[in-house]
Amino acid sequence: MIETVRAWFRSCPLLRKDTIFGVDKLGVDPISYEIAPLSCNPVVQKYVDGTTVRQFQFAFASREVYDEQQNMQNTAFYEQLQEWLEKQSDRGNLPVLGEGKKARELQILSSGYVYDTGDSTAIYQMELSLIYIQRKQYH
Repeated sequence: MIETVRAWFRSCPLLRKDTIFGVDKLGVDPISYEIAPLSCNPVVQKYVDGTTVRQFQFAFASREVYDEQQNMQNTAFYEQLQEWLEKQSDRGNLPVLGEGKKARELQILSSGYVYDTGDSTAIYQMELSLIYIQRKQYH
């Protein structure tokens, strides 16, 4: 799931293509990106036929230069990213999941914010939830 989400995020035209994009690991130099799973109950709803509505909650994070001028640009980036994500969800342009799974919606749980700061860099992140249907697998 996480690799599929990361690959889908790479299609975003706002992201730099020449940078590290980790899974559960953020690079030490700006600009780098990360997808990190969040703790949650994965099952949202169960149906009698065994089908479930599920969620995959995760954070998209980036390490950015941290100074007054750059902070404005970082905030603007996250506002634009949120708009792009909302448009993709509205259009149904979501990650293609494995067999028996179909993405239904991408929800933004928190808009971009400064998560952690250092002397010259900061980690910004936003939290999201990918809602999907999982059909019961009969063997």
